[in-house]
Amino acid sequence: MPFGVRRQLIIAGLTLLVVAGILRLTGTRATAQEVPAAGGVYIEGIVGHPSHFNPLLSDFNQADDDVVSLVFSGLTRLTKDGSLAPDLAQSWSVSPDGKVYTFVLRSATWSDGQPVTADDVLYTVGQIQSPSFPGNPELARLWKSIKVAKVDAHTVTFTLAQPYAPFPQYTTLRLLPAHLLGGVSGRALITSPFNVQPIGTGPFVVQSADLHQVVLVPNPHYVGRRPYLDGITFKYYDNFQAALDALKRGDIQGLGNIPPDHVLGLASDPRLTLLQQPEDAQLNALMLNTQSPLFSDATVRRALDLAIDRTKVIQAGAKGEGAPALGPIPPDSWAYAAQPGAYSYDATQAAQLLDSAGWTASPAGAIRQKGGRAFRFVLLAVDQPDRLAEAEEISHELRQVGVEADVQTANWNTIVSDFLAPHHFDAALTQVYSPSGDPDPYSFWDSSQISTGLNVANWSNPTADKLLEDARQTSDLATRRADYARFQSLFAQEKPSILLYYPVYAYAIPSSLKGVSLSLLLQPSDRFSTVGDWYFRTKSGP
Repeated sequence: MPFGVRRQLIIAGLTLLVVAGILRLTGTRATAQEVPAAGGVYIEGIVGHPSHFNPLLSDFNQADDDVVSLVFSGLTRLTKDGSLAPDLAQSWSVSPDGKVYTFVLRSATWSDGQPVTADDVLYTVGQIQSPSFPGNPELARLWKSIKVAKVDAHTVTFTLAQPYAPFPQYTTLRLLPAHLLGGVSGRALITSPFNVQPIGTGPFVVQSADLHQVVLVPNPHYVGRRPYLDGITFKYYDNFQAALDALKRGDIQGLGNIPPDHVLGLASDPRLTLLQQPEDAQLNALMLNTQSPLFSDATVRRALDLAIDRTKVIQAGAKGEGAPALGPIPPDSWAYAAQPGAYSYDATQAAQLLDSAGWTASPAGAIRQKGGRAFRFVLLAVDQPDRLAEAEEISHELRQVGVEADVQTANWNTIVSDFLAPHHFDAALTQVYSPSGDPDPYSFWDSSQISTGLNVANWSNPTADKLLEDARQTSDLATRRADYARFQSLFAQEKPSILLYYPVYAYAIPSSLKGVSLSLLLQPSDRFSTVGDWYFRTKSGP
């Protein structure tokens, strides 16, 4: 459902509820409840082509990652608020010093009938830690210093060099079977036949696969409830237009990652249901260099935040398909704490704050000045049409309060190497990318990350540092939640940068497919997190 028409549909839904209530009051007899039943195959189009159905090699290819998410499992899985639930592990605990995590595996089997054991955990982590690991270097960096040990056939321990509360999120890593791959390591993983004939522990198995189509069927050895669907088929296309044409012809039933300019058209198709969910891992932001003389004053930063209408920015950069940011932690997270009024649009108040900070405009409408210096700066943006449109909209809005932002574009690598990394910039449109269900924003806002990390805003605040550092060193959830609540309040006051919006993922499915819901979306494959509840068919229930 497009975000722009959601309010009207909610009103219509309320009207239907009132009518339904009237019918009940007039004595209409309730019919037997319909409940989900097994049966039906869902067919979805994917832009791209598969290459490796291997969780250690699928990071950079959506076609691979979609299959991996359905075929493999980790020790844990993410819930809709970013907290963890058991998957292949039945339980886990942490030592009093916060350094040793012990996981107990449940009784589970691979899709070939062999048991899941601690050896599978050791093999998977060992491959990531190998100097010749051919997968994502970031994944290797995360696991580099963690020691994994086998206690018995169903128990493993992970020992950390120091307490790190977000660590359990790492255990969503999908495991590989040691009994099949024990002799395969390093770059040999890339050419292993396993990558096209995978054996996993997820709800589905690969029945057949080629570059144009993959057929998945239920895993008979799956430890959880059998999915209602009899299968999922992925068909692959070279580009979005080819996939869209296939959807319109009826060759496929569903299609994900719908570009903003196609959302309204697909929303009006009666054959389809359009689902939308903010992509919590991709926070678009206007990064301000807080060490710049222009942006060192928190009052000025708050003024600029108030001067920017996020609705108009989203319309310019994402054709309206975005969710306004409400803080440095996503609203879906268990750690989110609302800051009422802190991320609103008020150009009048913005002007007043700039006046109070000594930046005055005379005559009215002129560029503000202070001490003989005009309030003018360069706004960096990637040389893409959507980013340019977004930057120009921000520039236009700031001009209304007497601030001149001169838009300058470059490719992303140049912006990073020449401006962000050495902190030689005033402001830049960037994306705070954090593909983890844990809310820890340490890497982006702790002062220790200014020189070697991702704190390109140069923000240094001792109170914020302590809150962030304490929150990542304790495993007590209540303490972490309290620390992050205080951090979000401080962030709302200091506004070290201007948080704009989360892009919205649009997913078209057939109207006949029920039980589909989108919640926490860190990568596109997360749309399958509730796949066990999807169904086409129903039967009469009690």
